[in-house]
Amino acid sequence: MIPDGQSNLFSRVDKEDIAILSFCDRARDLLGTNLAAIDQLWRFFGEQERHPSKAIVLHMPASVLGPVSIDKMLSGLPFDGQVGGPAGLNETDFARGMNAMQHFIKAVRRTEAFVVAALEGCMVLPLFGPPLACDFRIVSADFILVNRMADYGIAPLGGLPWFLVRNVGRKLACDLVRRATGGVDAKEAMKLGLVDEVVPQNELLAAAMALAQDFVRRPYGNRLALKQAAIAAADSLEAYLYREEMLLKKSLAKRTFSNGNAGART
Repeated sequence: MIPDGQSNLFSRVDKEDIAILSFCDRARDLLGTNLAAIDQLWRFFGEQERHPSKAIVLHMPASVLGPVSIDKMLSGLPFDGQVGGPAGLNETDFARGMNAMQHFIKAVRRTEAFVVAALEGCMVLPLFGPPLACDFRIVSADFILVNRMADYGIAPLGGLPWFLVRNVGRKLACDLVRRATGGVDAKEAMKLGLVDEVVPQNELLAAAMALAQDFVRRPYGNRLALKQAAIAAADSLEAYLYREEMLLKKSLAKRTFSNGNAGART
């Protein structure tokens, strides 16, 4: 278990060859005030090289990737001075946060461990890139992916368009990003290829663990084959992430983004 502390985003439990990372409720507030808080995830995947797990379960509740989370994140962006004031984006904090996010996504794709995202509740599409980076997505029956891309007015982060095209195809990816309202429930998300399995809400973690255990029990060569099948289209991810950072920085610097409720900031 990771020692408790002010900056901890998640708890960690190791069972045999499986690491279970569960995001805590205060992760929403931490992400809202410090983009670099995701450093903890990057450090965990860095440890994988020294103390590798064969499978990793990332439990992400709606409090981490939901509407309240993105509102807090936009309200707490690292600007020098007040949001909307004359000062610009704090380049150091922004770069640190983006570096941590990109390291996390690339580490998920690079590790030999099979990474399962266990998702529940209401989540927003602009924050759905990290789950799409994982090898398998299992969701509870109450899962819903709210579009609202047009509400926020910032470039997406976490490799979202890149992963969307590779999971659902170019046309549907464009349709999802273009929609201003509406959402995708668990069954539709599975039908579209956004998630891989839907289970009852009270069975989410047990089902994710069963999937991880099935992977761990397989021969090494078969595990590698499954991992490579999950990340087959990852060759140009680094180039995409670099472009994404530049676009996100530009969109934030314009100060025309919104928290989704109060209208566009000026």
